[in-house]
Amino acid sequence: MSSFLYRSSLKTLQDETEKIHSANLSQLQTHMDEKLGELRRISSEVSSFSTVKIFMSLDPPLTPANEYKKKEIQEYLQQIKLANSFVEEIFIYFRKNDYFLSSDSIYRADGYEQMSVSKFGTGAATIFDFIDGTQYLGYRIIEADSNAENRKIVMVQNIYSYNYSFKDATIIIAMNSNKLLDLLGSYSQMEEFVFITDDQNRTFSAVPATPPYFDYGLFDSLQEPLHVNHEDRSLTIMHTPSSVCDWHYVSVIPSNIYLEKVEYIKNLIYLYIAICLLVGLAGVFYFARRNYKPIKSLASLVNDADSPSDELKALERGLKSLIEERETSETRLWRQTVSLRNAFLYRLLKGRIRFEGVDELPLEEYDIHFPSSQFVVVLIKNEAMPSSFLDGQDKYQDLAYFAVKNIFEELLNEKYTAYGVEIDGMTGCLVSVHIDDEISKRIVEKEIEVIAERGKKVLAERLEIYVSVAISSIYSPANNISYAYSEAIEAIDYNAFIGEHFVVTRYASLPDARFTNYDMIHSLNSDRQILSCIIKEDYDAAKHLMNILFEKEFKEKSLPLQMAKFRMFGLSYSIIGALGEGKTALEKSLINEINPIDRILNALTLSDLREQTGYIFDKIIEFRGALNKETVSVRVDEIEDFIKSHFHENELSVARICDKFNITPSYFSRIFKRHTGMNLPEYLHGIRIEQVKRLLVSTDLTLGEIAEKTGFYNSHTLGRVFRNLEGMAPGQYRKENRIG
Repeated sequence: MSSFLYRSSLKTLQDETEKIHSANLSQLQTHMDEKLGELRRISSEVSSFSTVKIFMSLDPPLTPANEYKKKEIQEYLQQIKLANSFVEEIFIYFRKNDYFLSSDSIYRADGYEQMSVSKFGTGAATIFDFIDGTQYLGYRIIEADSNAENRKIVMVQNIYSYNYSFKDATIIIAMNSNKLLDLLGSYSQMEEFVFITDDQNRTFSAVPATPPYFDYGLFDSLQEPLHVNHEDRSLTIMHTPSSVCDWHYVSVIPSNIYLEKVEYIKNLIYLYIAICLLVGLAGVFYFARRNYKPIKSLASLVNDADSPSDELKALERGLKSLIEERETSETRLWRQTVSLRNAFLYRLLKGRIRFEGVDELPLEEYDIHFPSSQFVVVLIKNEAMPSSFLDGQDKYQDLAYFAVKNIFEELLNEKYTAYGVEIDGMTGCLVSVHIDDEISKRIVEKEIEVIAERGKKVLAERLEIYVSVAISSIYSPANNISYAYSEAIEAIDYNAFIGEHFVVTRYASLPDARFTNYDMIHSLNSDRQILSCIIKEDYDAAKHLMNILFEKEFKEKSLPLQMAKFRMFGLSYSIIGALGEGKTALEKSLINEINPIDRILNALTLSDLREQTGYIFDKIIEFRGALNKETVSVRVDEIEDFIKSHFHENELSVARICDKFNITPSYFSRIFKRHTGMNLPEYLHGIRIEQVKRLLVSTDLTLGEIAEKTGFYNSHTLGRVFRNLEGMAPGQYRKENRIG
């Protein structure tokens, strides 16, 4: 309480003092802005003076009559000075004739430096920089030296010609420094220090230089008075901006002005605090002795102790042991409940629990609460995880399943009641929903789909776990939960079959897999068309029909995988059988080579089946060529010899090799990959990089020269390929393997 009273008193006195100085600073701002506005008015009068206008437009040299009119302008400037005591001098710079005219002097180019030093305390370059840097009107503080009386406040106004393209003249008005210092002094109360500053930290004040603790940039964020410490003194800085230019009027007040006023209060408060401490200590001692006996008795029940400190330690040990045992038992009970709940949910989804309604289920035993008897199953399959989760340690994969389960449970429980469990290598969530009609059913289905998209996005962005999600239909009553799980499994399998990954699929959105008589007749016609194209040796048309078969009949109609395999069995053997009679030995050799039965049976997805079918058809096409006794005129070893002798040519490509040996690009790629295990770029890069390594070790050639000799377009391409194949930069390889 004493501290509060002290701080409150100090704050009140401080605020009142700051209000007084703020009002004083506002008066200074009003007074100074009036003076600056008066300078602008004087400048406008001078620029409007008829003789000044005439001189602005005169071209050099001036006639004697015009020279006489200078006196008229000087007399006019002298009158203005006499009428305005705060004006020290007025200068007019006529650009065309290149001279300054004041009330008592004329300054030409050779006297500019002397004029600037004597009148402004700075060089001519500074004055002309100010003039050139001012578009129309500007104010500036000129810090001549450490002497405050040699600092100047000047105003510059440029006067333009009629088309505003040329500055005809410039008016410079210097204010009387002594008058301004007196003005600042009149607004300085007690130890207060008042000064004027601009955005370049230039100041006008009675002190020698800008205070080291001050910076103009403070005003950008300074809303209340700023308190700083300087040379063991606490200072309060207040400011108010000028309404005429970008200046600030600043007041610096030593904090001891109001601290002295609260010194007496502080001493009284200290006395009050001392009395409160003595009374408090006496009360603590009394109540401690009074309550010690019960504590001692309690400690003796826990453990034998010889000293008071032993008694307290024994009591502490006993309480800690009791808390730890309670936490351990609660944790053990929670884990047991979770384990039993997971086993119950697993059997419920698998359909291994027989019941008629939700009321028959022992839900309370597993801490499960279903608000309705309508359910949806959401099944999440982990498709891809970070490498750290796949390093063979089960704890990381368990962590991934734990993250998936908790994130989906949390998101689904925001709107519904959901429980998750790991099942069949996936995560299943049983969601209790409530629907009244078809409209509410569509709303629930859409909301669960949106939640699934959110969960998939959260796992991907935060944990780099990528999942596919399947959502069953809404089932009621509860004894149909196993059917809902079967639907979710079917949706997951369908996505895997068609090669779709990282998607959210509702079972209701799957295409109809029924196969009508019309579909069967249409499929037979498709098989005949493919067979006819192969017999006619129109292989491109056959491949095109195969692509249509997979896209239109298999993928869009969701043909079951086993039926698609059956179609491929029949089509493959029909083509082999149609290759011609009397070729039994060749047919057997082809079947033994491509083994179509194993290839088609081992296909797990539609993309696998498509890849294996493509391989079988390529082999059949090659076999067709063998039956027609078409011999291959080019051997792969001849192609390799050609590549090895021309690897240094950067124009070497598949097209050039095919033109050389009169073969098609597809045929070349197929036989070259089968023979070498690589495509042309991989094979060519291997040869070139071996030559690069040899040149790096045995020569002093630059990378650019080596690139030119080995067929690379430039050193950048060479470096990229070298790093990909060797795992280091060419320069590092040369350094580590250079002989000698």
